[in-house]
Amino acid sequence: MNRLDSWDRQQEVYIRDRERRYDVMLAFLAELAPPEPLVLDLAAGPGSTAVRVLDRLPGARCLAVDVDPVLQRLGRDAYGDAGGRLTWIRADLRDPSWPSALGVGRVDAVVSTTALHWLRPEELAPLYRTLRELLAESGGPFLNGDHLPFPRETPRIRAAAERVDQRRQDAAVAAGADDWAAWWEALRADPDLAAEHAERDALWAGSRRDFTSASLAFHQAALDTAGFTESAIVWQDLDERVLLALP
Repeated sequence: MNRLDSWDRQQEVYIRDRERRYDVMLAFLAELAPPEPLVLDLAAGPGSTAVRVLDRLPGARCLAVDVDPVLQRLGRDAYGDAGGRLTWIRADLRDPSWPSALGVGRVDAVVSTTALHWLRPEELAPLYRTLRELLAESGGPFLNGDHLPFPRETPRIRAAAERVDQRRQDAAVAAGADDWAAWWEALRADPDLAAEHAERDALWAGSRRDFTSASLAFHQAALDTAGFTESAIVWQDLDERVLLALP
C-alpha cells in the first residue's frame, strides 16, 4: 500500500462515508462555482481534496495551502503540479499574513476537509473574514467538510454519537486500518522523510496540538459576522458535516 492509499484508509477510520462526503462537496462546487474556477484548498494536507476537485472539474485549478511539510511532501511526490493545475503553498492559517503567499487577490471557491477543527475560535473568525474578501468578486462557495460536534445543550445525544463513532473506529482498526497515531508512527520510520519530520516537529515544539472543534453555532455566527449571507449543513453523518456558505 503506498503512502497516500494508507492515508486515505486511515482517514476513513474517522470519516466512515468519506467518498460520499466528497461527492456532495464536489456536486455543490460544480453547481455554485464559476466555470473553470480557481479553487483554494485550505489546510490541504497531501492534496486529497484538491486532486478530487481537479478530477471532477476538468477546467479547475487549485491552490493547496498547508503548513505541514510532511503532508505537503507526500502530495508533491504523488501529484506534482498536475500538469500546471495544482500549486502547493506553504502557509500557516494562524498567521494573518498567510493570504500574501497565494499570489492572487481573489479565488472562485474555497474548500476544506477534516482540517479547521485544529483552529481555535479566535483564529477561525479572522480566517472567515479573509475568505469573504477572497470570494467577494466571484461570489463562489465555501465548503467545509469537518468534525462539527453536537452542542453541549444536547449532552445525551452528543455522548451517544461519540459512542457510536468510537465503535465504528474500533471496527475499522480491528479490520486492519491504522489509526492516526499508528499511521504517523509508521511514516516516521521512513528515512526519506527525516528532514520533513524534523521541520514538522519544530513547528509545534513545546506545544500540544488538540482538536478545538468549535461548535456549528460558532462557525455559522462567525460566517455571518464575516459577511457571508447564507450558510447551511448540506451533508451529515453523526457530527461529521459539510457546511456550505455563500458570500
